[in-house]
Amino acid sequence: MVWMFSCFTLSTWASTEQISKPAVIFFGGFRSTPEQMALWKSLAQAHPTYGTKAEFYSAAYPSLKSDSYSAVHDGAALIQGWIKSIDESPARLFILVGHSSGAALATAVAEGVKNPQSIRLIILDADITLNNSKIIAHCWNAEDPKGRPKSYSSLAKRCNFSKTIKIGGCSNPTCLHFYLVNKAAPHLQMNEDNYKDTGYLSLEPNLDWLETF
Repeated sequence: MVWMFSCFTLSTWASTEQISKPAVIFFGGFRSTPEQMALWKSLAQAHPTYGTKAEFYSAAYPSLKSDSYSAVHDGAALIQGWIKSIDESPARLFILVGHSSGAALATAVAEGVKNPQSIRLIILDADITLNNSKIIAHCWNAEDPKGRPKSYSSLAKRCNFSKTIKIGGCSNPTCLHFYLVNKAAPHLQMNEDNYKDTGYLSLEPNLDWLETF
């Protein structure tokens, strides 16, 4: 129950210094595990550029299915836990980041909190429709320098900010898809066969999507 521990620390153990920083809550996509998310969190917190600018949390994917409906249905307790934790926390900026199917979780949390003005939503390569127009959403995906192949999903709808980045070294959509969270994807030659073992083992975590905060 890693997510319960993370939610507890968000509202209870944060120091005054930490509360002054944005809280970045990362929701991993299909097949992300608690161990992978713990590693991602530790490497993100040690990032030379962003590690001192934010406090990082992470949550593993709760479903055995990759679709958004299953993510929200199977992750109902996780979603409600994060909503409660955010609502009960001291005032600060919460940056909810969802990669792939994890974007459904991040969006559900964002749309459930009492104060949407405290939320920034980052959607990484997922096709999500936002229902709450008060939520500010940033949406990212990737393509190779020639504009192909596109990563898996179209940019989410109703984004306030959209960006497509061009990535060299990736020859397939899976590599592009995971580059958004792991800059080592080209080096690892990430593909459909090996992403389960390499995708979120972020040897070089990509946090470029925090550049506007």
